[in-house]
Amino acid sequence: MKILLFTLLFLSFLTQASQLDSQAQSIQYNASSQTYTLSADMITGHALLSFFGLQSGLEIRFSPSLSQQEYLLPTILSEQELIRWLKNNLSTVQGFNKQQELISLTILPKGQFHSDELIFANDPVNEGTAHQLGQTSTSAKQRFKLRIKEFSQAQQQQLSRQIDKNIARDRETAAREKGRLAKRNAKQNDLVKQLKALKLEDPELYARILAINKNRYPELEAKILQE
Repeated sequence: MKILLFTLLFLSFLTQASQLDSQAQSIQYNASSQTYTLSADMITGHALLSFFGLQSGLEIRFSPSLSQQEYLLPTILSEQELIRWLKNNLSTVQGFNKQQELISLTILPKGQFHSDELIFANDPVNEGTAHQLGQTSTSAKQRFKLRIKEFSQAQQQQLSRQIDKNIARDRETAAREKGRLAKRNAKQNDLVKQLKALKLEDPELYARILAINKNRYPELEAKILQE
């Protein structure tokens, strides 16, 4: 069962990785106040539960029927307030480890307490990556570690390797983007110097070259006018 669970969690990575940005647009977590803040009047079940799973460290599974349902919640909620809201408005089944520590939630439609088909809100690769990059709270990281202890040693090693690959890939992407921006800025600076001189020597040619490059460098003219 654990092998099947772990496989399903890894398969979910491909679809969930692209969803974090969209979730962040409708809900945010404030680590200092430990509160969830909604920036939209309504939020889908999938966006809410996926974000909550990442930021709380709890393993969350939910009924597919909740995925695209929209819910109206208070604008600001603590974790316990959000758990109470889920309990009052939906059906929740809590899961504990041997030390009686809460590590999971199963969320179902109100009045339902069992389902043969559930969606995993969490992806352990996304979670582990976020924890290592310091993007989540200490409590979420601790809960994540408690859950991972339930995996076999081989599964933990596989997860660790995938997280390391993710971080290395993200760093390479960031380095490439930084290099691209540096080259762009260097070309723009050279162009600014040339156009500043050309503005005095040949205003007509200056205007043509400026028009050609303004779309590529929207801030070009402002930089030319700077002292």
